[in-house]
Amino acid sequence: MMARQSRAISESGYYHIMLRGTGKRRLFEDDLDRRAFLRFASTATERYGVTVIAWCLMDNHVHLILLDQTHGLSGAMASLCTSYAKYVNERTGSVGHVFENRFKSKPIEDDSYLLVAVRYVHCNPAKAGICDAANYQWSSYHEYVSPNGCNKPLADTSYLLKMLGSTASFERLHVLDIDPSYEFEMRQRMNDEAAYNAARELLGAEELRSLAKRSREERRAPIRQLHEAGLSVRQIQRVTGVGKWSVEQALA
Repeated sequence: MMARQSRAISESGYYHIMLRGTGKRRLFEDDLDRRAFLRFASTATERYGVTVIAWCLMDNHVHLILLDQTHGLSGAMASLCTSYAKYVNERTGSVGHVFENRFKSKPIEDDSYLLVAVRYVHCNPAKAGICDAANYQWSSYHEYVSPNGCNKPLADTSYLLKMLGSTASFERLHVLDIDPSYEFEMRQRMNDEAAYNAARELLGAEELRSLAKRSREERRAPIRQLHEAGLSVRQIQRVTGVGKWSVEQALA
């Protein structure tokens, strides 16, 4: 028997995950099922240190964008799938598999791809001819645009909103026409060489070299300037040597 192929590892820690019902069966018969799945997802990801960035529940499949910085992805998914399958079998009086094979995962290695993947997940109902993202109840879209209306959000919206700068930019992301090949530029995204040249022109070579040695307060304004010029968090990290956490704090 042929051995299973190892999963591709994401250096960034971000993954696009898809779960599908076995034999294209429905995963959710009603809202009670959907709420149960979200509870199990919350418990499993919290237990294994995995962060949910976006999610969408369709009738026979589920999309998740996850951040795994603790190598807990496999454990979290196994826990989620086992818990929900047990719930379904107990509720319906059936036995056997609920999900089709192993979950599918695709690494997300840069900010542009992350934005497109989140858009793809939230726009799945529109693609299926149900309704647009803003009018679909069972996704994390509303956790981004109306967090006060969500009882217990599953997604951590902070990273994406920091990247985009505002809720308005998040909403705009979901009405743009985006090339399906994932060639997408948001906020004038640039390659690393262009990012370095832009940073050097904006701050000067000497200030750019010394930024990592400065205090947190002294770094704040220059980092914000770089971000406003179109550099992503990771690009700022690479061109300045300032750690990712420190960059995010400067932009908070």
